[in-house]
Amino acid sequence: MNKQSLARWAIFASALLTYFFLAILLAGEAYTSVGVLLLILVIWFLIYKLRYKSLGNLELAMKIYADFTGALERIKERVAVDEARRRAEESRKIQVLMERERRKADRLKEASAADKEYAEIIERRVREAKANQDRTEDPNQTKS
Repeated sequence: MNKQSLARWAIFASALLTYFFLAILLAGEAYTSVGVLLLILVIWFLIYKLRYKSLGNLELAMKIYADFTGALERIKERVAVDEARRRAEESRKIQVLMERERRKADRLKEASAADKEYAEIIERRVREAKANQDRTEDPNQTKS
């Protein structure tokens, strides 16, 4: 590990430790969170200053801004892709549910049609049985 990367890690670790200690000691105070944010921005600026020594302060600030906006754009694109994938999955789930419900309704229609046919068969047999019973009855009993 070279000295420059060691210095970066030291600055990064000290920034995190400073942030956590300030957050622990001064929890609940709004101005401390702003102070910590400014401290992190200063440390970020110093890290960029070490990384790009040849740039002046204005160019360095512009480089930080360009990197920051690029990172935000990548995050937006990733969120948009995730959202599109989530919507597509939700749409597929809805289509699957609708198809399942349609198949269930079709089965119920088929079952009800079969039930109607079965009921008609039963009614016809009952009428035939009644007609047979009427024919076999004694005609004298019906006249009395």
